[in-house]
Amino acid sequence: MRVCYMGSYDKSLLSPGRHQVIQAGLRAHGVEVVECHDASRGLLRRWLRLRGQFRRVGRVDALIVGEQSHAVVPLAWLLCRLRRIPLLFDPHISLYDTAVHDRRECAPRSPRGRLLYRLDWISMHLADIVFSDTRTHGAYFAETFRLPPEKLRTIHVGADESIFHPPETPPARGTHAFEVLFYGSYIQVHGMEAIFDAVARLEPHGDIHFTIIGHDFVEPSYRGIYGNIPRPPNATMVGRVPLERLPDRIASADVCLGIFGTTEKAGRAVPTKAYQIIACGRPLVTADTPAAREVFHHGEDAWLIPAGSGEALARAILHLQGDPALRERLAAGGLALYRSRFTPGAIGGSVLSALREVVGKEG
Repeated sequence: MRVCYMGSYDKSLLSPGRHQVIQAGLRAHGVEVVECHDASRGLLRRWLRLRGQFRRVGRVDALIVGEQSHAVVPLAWLLCRLRRIPLLFDPHISLYDTAVHDRRECAPRSPRGRLLYRLDWISMHLADIVFSDTRTHGAYFAETFRLPPEKLRTIHVGADESIFHPPETPPARGTHAFEVLFYGSYIQVHGMEAIFDAVARLEPHGDIHFTIIGHDFVEPSYRGIYGNIPRPPNATMVGRVPLERLPDRIASADVCLGIFGTTEKAGRAVPTKAYQIIACGRPLVTADTPAAREVFHHGEDAWLIPAGSGEALARAILHLQGDPALRERLAAGGLALYRSRFTPGAIGGSVLSALREVVGKEG
């Protein structure tokens, strides 16, 4: 099988994008993947460049549009109709939900809110199959955008095992007795208030230290919080870390943090970092949400706590600090879970199954 992977997705993120895991997974199953990518400013310019790239790829059996490339889907639909091949779309998020409900950048009935809703609706309805990263997220797509449930396939995010894996040799320990790691941006989904509340609560415990990586991006709704956060003595704030150094940071931590936001979107998503952490064989603490329950089992492969609670997070960290055997059990359970369900090969197998359902039907 030969597949074109098209989009305007960001290829310069702190952590590898969903498109990389899916592409690697398909290749692991013998699928030839050719990529058409352009992130030019200006929709017409982007479409023209993508159309030119697609003309040069030759025969393909299907076209997949990657994450957050909603505006590319109408072009991809036209190209698929001309070649009589199926179109699959991996939105990863709803642009409408992110801007209106999660980041609260605009009102639902504002011009921008209406535009984003229509873009979500059109892009999902044009595709033959739509991916969602959790069943909970898929249910939201079906209900909000009146998407037929039979179009949806759950394709978990996973992590790139060529980058994220347990170290061959144990990393050198820092000067702190117990290290807690968070990496990400100041967005509502991550629940930074809960994290900094836990940092403050644990300051009297001089043997617990936090490293917070990647705080250089701050959502507008968080800027007031960000500006008022004191730099606590028990936390080190770090900017972006090169991707190749991130696994070492994970491996050197005693506990790694997921997300703790209380928005509806936070309840529907399992973040990429959660898969990366368990792929590196480290204990994960994250919010107990419907999406997290789809993937993790509390006390077996992750430690789940109430969303938005700094007090609960502080208690969890103290509990894990005092129970090394539990930390080892969570780390081993998480790694086993990753290897059984969330490697690129496993993710690629799920995508290949979806492709086989529709390839050949268009002709």
